[in-house]
Amino acid sequence: MDAPSTDGQHKTPKLNRRYQHHSGRVYRVIELANLESNDPERYPVIVVYRDTLGHVWAKSVERFNASMTRTTG
Repeated sequence: MDAPSTDGQHKTPKLNRRYQHHSGRVYRVIELANLESNDPERYPVIVVYRDTLGHVWAKSVERFNASMTRTTG
């Protein structure tokens, strides 16, 4: 199931899709947190993602989008 955009400026990444960091590493989005928050200043949307080695990372949607691009697969 695809998540909605957080607002007009920040598109929410899609679950289970692959994204590539500007360094070249590839990650898969495994979870989105705080989508239902009514207080985005206090509880911003968080993207949880995993690298190919199994390490798990998390960033705000704004920071994620600034450093990642969608890739196929």
